[in-house]
Amino acid sequence: MSEALLVEVAPFSAVPGLLTYRVPPELAPLALPGARVLVPLGEQQAVLGVIARPRFGDAPVEASRLRNVQD
Repeated sequence: MSEALLVEVAPFSAVPGLLTYRVPPELAPLALPGARVLVPLGEQQAVLGVIARPRFGDAPVEASRLRNVQD
């Protein structure tokens, strides 16, 4: 595990709860609560969601990376 910026995202889909994603360094300044983001979800390449809360911590091995910050 490594120290990384993580965000908890509420995807705009039928997935209950929040999912954790790694934030690439180039997107870190934009990864703020309320920002719309594109994230991978299952077999889908990108799903729109909203950042619920950012946090620092040990990144779970299975944590995927944000694809893009929309706003």
